[in-house]
Amino acid sequence: MLLVGSDSGSLGDFPRILEPYQNILVTSVDSGSKALDTIRSENINLVIADEQLTDTTGVEFIEALVTVNPLINCALVSSMSAKEFHQETEGLGILTQLPVQFGKKEMEDLITVLDKILDQTA
Repeated sequence: MLLVGSDSGSLGDFPRILEPYQNILVTSVDSGSKALDTIRSENINLVIADEQLTDTTGVEFIEALVTVNPLINCALVSSMSAKEFHQETEGLGILTQLPVQFGKKEMEDLITVLDKILDQTA
């Protein structure tokens, strides 16, 4: 799993949320450019991007991401309404919109969806 965002952003509590999932290897970067470099060099099953990165927005990062790996699973933290989010991200293949203050329940739901996808592609 690759987390893209700063520790002071929405992903700051992520280590605590992931404690029950000790089998998940997590890499963290703060910028879209670092994330793209990581995706090119490592096998990543899931990318979770914050809505604002140090060098771009989360949406702009995912637009660049799909040109590098269009089949990668990704989720985006966003404060947009569901309608705005759909309009802004349609066609980008985002699994889910995570709320800015997401927690254990949203993580469990995301892991469940990811497990189903990975089981189907194995």
